[in-house]
Amino acid sequence: MKKQLLNVCVAFAATLFLAGGALAQHEAPIRAENCPAVTAATAVPYVDGVADEANWSGELAVTEMFNAAGYDGNESDLSGYVKVCWDNANLYFFADITDDVAINWDGATGNNYEQDNCEVFLDQDTTITNADGAYIGDENQLRYNRGYDTYAGNAARNEASFDDFIQVDGAGSWQVEAVIPWLTFMPAGTLPEDVVDLLKVNGGAIGFDVAFADNDTELGANRDIQMAWDADEEGAGATEDNGWKDTRVFGVLTLTGVPYSSSNSTTVNGFEIFPNPANNVVNFRNVEGVSSIEIINLVGQTVKVVDVTADNVTVNVADLAAGNYFARLNSIKGSFVEKVIIK
Repeated sequence: MKKQLLNVCVAFAATLFLAGGALAQHEAPIRAENCPAVTAATAVPYVDGVADEANWSGELAVTEMFNAAGYDGNESDLSGYVKVCWDNANLYFFADITDDVAINWDGATGNNYEQDNCEVFLDQDTTITNADGAYIGDENQLRYNRGYDTYAGNAARNEASFDDFIQVDGAGSWQVEAVIPWLTFMPAGTLPEDVVDLLKVNGGAIGFDVAFADNDTELGANRDIQMAWDADEEGAGATEDNGWKDTRVFGVLTLTGVPYSSSNSTTVNGFEIFPNPANNVVNFRNVEGVSSIEIINLVGQTVKVVDVTADNVTVNVADLAAGNYFARLNSIKGSFVEKVIIK
């Protein structure tokens, strides 16, 4: 896993909307490879331990074993994947981990990193400053321990928090879904309005990696299996087990799409419409109680009707001519109309 950080590249095609002064790039860029697309969230994911919204990335398999002392050769022993998506405020993270023996940390016994856990490694960009990959202040390491409902990794920065997460523990597997504010691993003193400029420093690419640890013995014992998303090594002494201090083992995650933002959305009676203006699709958020959405042209003709069966709905408008329209949301509270512009 080089500081080619998590080999996930997606051209940063996003037009970002947070304002902020440009900040100087302080590291030299490195290469990235094997880059799957990570899309922007057009609706904020509901943190419930199930990544069932449409905007999540595909499954990024965590299969690169770098500690196999206790591996029995079966995927049930340890395997899994992660999904991610993002907006201007947060990176959203989901992990689904198969592990047939649950060792739930109690907050006290043994080292938390030796018990069943999921670690996330983040860097503001995809560059290495120090020859040994040492952290310089724009990286961080997160840890979520199985069965422990308190965040157990490094401290967040800039008065932000890693505490917005949930775990679901089942027979033979466990899941964790987390909201990771960008500010939590940005350099100390970073302000919210600086975030987008920092993400642009290296074309939207950030350093990223994930590691799963498995302890099949007993609480307090040592982990006997570890797997990473990108377990390539680069440079003398750059081993995956040193991700907590060596950024050379990271991979790359690059962001694409236009995320939800208050500056490109409109609201009618609590229902959010995004983006507006729109090109190919219009997203309707928080439309609980709405039965249908109509798109109406300026002469009063209904040109599109969509039945609503979920709280967040995407309407394809690519087949409509550019111009001004109205969206009518028919709900149990009545009908509400908002102007929609199609470019």
